[in-house]
Amino acid sequence: MANYFSYLPSIRVGVPDGNSSLKNYVEVKNIFRKVKVRTEALRNLTYFEKYTIQGDEKPYNISYNFYKTPDYEWIILLMNDITNVYTQWPLSQREFEIMIRTKYGVNGEQRIHHWETKEIKDLNGNIVVNAGTIVYEDYTKQLGPNILSGDELVRSVSYYEYEQQLNEDKREIYLPFPDQIFAIQNELVSALQYEPSIDNEGLGADRKNSGDDDFYTFKYFSIGFNN
Repeated sequence: MANYFSYLPSIRVGVPDGNSSLKNYVEVKNIFRKVKVRTEALRNLTYFEKYTIQGDEKPYNISYNFYKTPDYEWIILLMNDITNVYTQWPLSQREFEIMIRTKYGVNGEQRIHHWETKEIKDLNGNIVVNAGTIVYEDYTKQLGPNILSGDELVRSVSYYEYEQQLNEDKREIYLPFPDQIFAIQNELVSALQYEPSIDNEGLGADRKNSGDDDFYTFKYFSIGFNN
């Protein structure tokens, strides 16, 4: 992620003297600056493909495998709106088992987290009950003259299964195609810079004085790829 921080614009922060007046300034990276990609842009198959994270792959592994360098891990994370790899990136099996034991204790993960429906079809093969809908244990369903209930209609989902599914859901990400990675990097870097304003007049697009919203809050930029 070192490359990412090098692209962040700077903010000039005043340093008070003994009289609390701002006379000196230091420049620091504006870590609150953030780019977010439009959802519809990710669906453009000209630029992106869906990818399933395998095993204990980390962002730098995927970057190296796809782009022959680990330096684009920051783009992979930004493309998928991942700001915390500890909570938003899938755990390896070993990491998952450690998390389960730490969170639920001995055999605590076997307790029932919720109940959900099974897939039910009628005699013509039409689905009349979708699988995976969270319901109560005593949920019933009228199907013709019969009332379905119990094991034929619902199943229990343990805390282990619940956490496992949450972890697996994190494996689906979008990756820029290798022949688009340079154009995407350039647009991301451009989007991170400040718009011309009175706050950065004479400072350039990569630095600004403090006191502006960009310093105190996250800014989300919607970008598209038109090349």
